[in-house]
Amino acid sequence: MTKQASGLQEEDKLTSADCGDLQQFVVWGPHYINIRAFQNLSISFHTTIMTGVHQTNTKMMRQVFFLLLVLMSVRAFLRKPKVRPEPYGQFKNFTKKHIIKKPMHVNECFNMLKTKNINSENRKCKKTNTFMEATVQDVIDVCKNGERIQVQNESMQKSRKLFRLTVCSVSQPGQFPHCKYKGEIKEAKVVIRCTDVNLPVHFHDEADYHDSGQHLGTDTESHEDLLGVLAAARSNSSAGTNFQAFRYKHENPTMTVNQCDNEIYNRHIVGDDGGCRPIHTFIKADIQHIIPVCNEAGISQGGNLMKSTTPFPVVVCRPTGTYPNCGYQGQAKTQYIIIACVGGLPVHFQTGTS
Repeated sequence: MTKQASGLQEEDKLTSADCGDLQQFVVWGPHYINIRAFQNLSISFHTTIMTGVHQTNTKMMRQVFFLLLVLMSVRAFLRKPKVRPEPYGQFKNFTKKHIIKKPMHVNECFNMLKTKNINSENRKCKKTNTFMEATVQDVIDVCKNGERIQVQNESMQKSRKLFRLTVCSVSQPGQFPHCKYKGEIKEAKVVIRCTDVNLPVHFHDEADYHDSGQHLGTDTESHEDLLGVLAAARSNSSAGTNFQAFRYKHENPTMTVNQCDNEIYNRHIVGDDGGCRPIHTFIKADIQHIIPVCNEAGISQGGNLMKSTTPFPVVVCRPTGTYPNCGYQGQAKTQYIIIACVGGLPVHFQTGTS
């Protein structure tokens, strides 16, 4: 019994030749058994050939040698390396170029592009590259559940939620590898192209970075008041974009002092340096009550600044900690507001008004 067990142990030991066979098993799976059979059969033929030198005629030797060549050719064919399908390579390239799991500072563009070897592929300074703070599963979910849209006659998926983006753009002309970038943090519903199996393979850089996803009011008064806003936005795309950003950052009719931290985090509002915002104000009013400040309910303060003729209830939020644990606390106030207006639309809240 001991001898038999010892024999099994000896058979279980791997030789250097066995390692090559084991590698074939890992790569080719079910083909391993066939290859081992070919090896044993080759040994058998080799023995036949050696014996045939003395016991068989030349014709039999030629037949055996021909069969051996066929078997060796089949084995060589089975060793042909696998090539991953192209869509998978595009997916890996997408995740490398666009997905980051942690918040990114606006000054990190150059280092991030360098770390990910984005410019090294073509040895050119890429004009624009967008990084989105998300997991791979987040982006796959966009492919599965996003809104299907047509972009330049091509079907793409638009996310139903906002993502925090860092858009890195070349700040001045330069030659690789001396690329200089400036970063800008934005909020966006991203637009991506996906494969048939819901893998993201292309990021569309022309997404509406200030699309807050907020819907206009459905009551008659709100609808009529905002018809002029939409018309102005169409005639002035820049004003329309900044107007949407203003609404997303400052309009909140139901805001309370205890919601500062959650609201600022959920809306991805940060300071100019990408850290904690020193102060942020939410206006507790619907947009149809704020727009008139840019018109008949406002007093010019010089330039494009307008001050409201009546005070508004607001919640002023200030950080109590450091980024990323800013710990915003709110203070309820009633104050006159000063806002910057373009084309009759509010586009900026002037901090420090009272």
